Amino acid sequence: MADKITALIDNLTAHYGTLHGVVISPNGERAMVGLPDATLKLFDVETGMLYRSLAGYSGPARGVAVHQVGALVAVASVESTIRVWDVGIGQLAFTLRGHTDRVRDLLYADETLISAGSDRKVKTWDAATGTPLYNVDVNVDQNVRSGTKPSLNSAALSQDGQTLITAGAEGAIKVWQSADQQMIQHLDGHTGAAISVRFHPDGAQFVSGGREGLLKLWRCTDRGWSAAQTLDRHQKPVIVVAYTTDGAYILSAGDDQQIILWDAQRGDALSAIETQHAHRTPFVDLAVSPTGTLLASTARNGTICLWAYTGGRLQGPIRTLQGTDAPGQFMLGLAFSPDGQTLYSATGFGSLSAWDVERGTLRFRLAAPPDQPLRAEFSADGRYIVGESDTGAIKAWDGVTGNPIAAEDPEVQALINAFRVRRK
Repeated sequence: MADKITALIDNLTAHYGTLHGVVISPNGERAMVGLPDATLKLFDVETGMLYRSLAGYSGPARGVAVHQVGALVAVASVESTIRVWDVGIGQLAFTLRGHTDRVRDLLYADETLISAGSDRKVKTWDAATGTPLYNVDVNVDQNVRSGTKPSLNSAALSQDGQTLITAGAEGAIKVWQSADQQMIQHLDGHTGAAISVRFHPDGAQFVSGGREGLLKLWRCTDRGWSAAQTLDRHQKPVIVVAYTTDGAYILSAGDDQQIILWDAQRGDALSAIETQHAHRTPFVDLAVSPTGTLLASTARNGTICLWAYTGGRLQGPIRTLQGTDAPGQFMLGLAFSPDGQTLYSATGFGSLSAWDVERGTLRFRLAAPPDQPLRAEFSADGRYIVGESDTGAIKAWDGVTGNPIAAEDPEVQALINAFRVRRK
């Protein structure tokens, strides 16, 4: 049995890279493994086959943002923190802590860093020092559809810093005054989750992408914000939306493996390109160069593709990069430097890579601090698995099937309480 366990660990390490812990069930038949994307998976020791991924265990965060001056790059990490790198000297400047769940979106606006988390909070930080400024709690809005729970997937701030937009898992778009953090409008437009939102450079329009596969264009009038157009071309959820720097175009990427270029004023789909042969796995992020006609996309398998858009047409990929330095690592996000000459990619637990856009070569890679250990264990009889998520919540699964188990069960609650005491 020891030989089979050793062989399983060797094979998983070769495929996934660094493992974040391995726990063998009491009967020796199953191995619980923490992987670089912060997921837990059960493997059969005898065959080495994947048995089950544990539903509900926290997966990777995503997001990378570059300050407009270009010296600071913020990266969301899987343990709900944000690492800010000084890429001029190649060192970690500071780590921001405050979210209690995964950070879903990051962006810089002037001298402010904005983070949106699954904890339903938007937090703002001083870009230079990391000092917390103000928070927006989306839970204050009770105007949500029946049976849904307010959550947060994305946020955007207008260039004048006066208006904040949030996109929620319940499908609502909310408009806030950043000065006093008061919600001024609740917009219903998506029938599923609103996944991504971005402002037009002029601040009078924004676009949102939803799980139902639609884009919504919103415009500001004397009576407030209202939906101006619905853009229907994606066949699956829209993962990322972005405006080009001049505001002439919208770019969207979806789970249907399409990148679509839209006219930002008319809402016409000008060009679409299929990317499944380039990426082969689902999208994670899309970034638009601030200085030219390039965009970059990345997928879960670590590939980065550079595309061109000219005359309303998408072309490419003109270059493909391998963005991860270890097999099995997940990409978290992409962002261009202000001069458009460097593309930053975030992987794993907050590590950062910088790419020369023209040459397609790696400039440097900054390693994150040591990864977090596996935070789960089998019960003594192997019937249960108890683990801690990134939020600190303790969860339980059936040790044989991998299915989640309600904590209300007295036996499970006793195991959770004992696990909590041991983790202190």
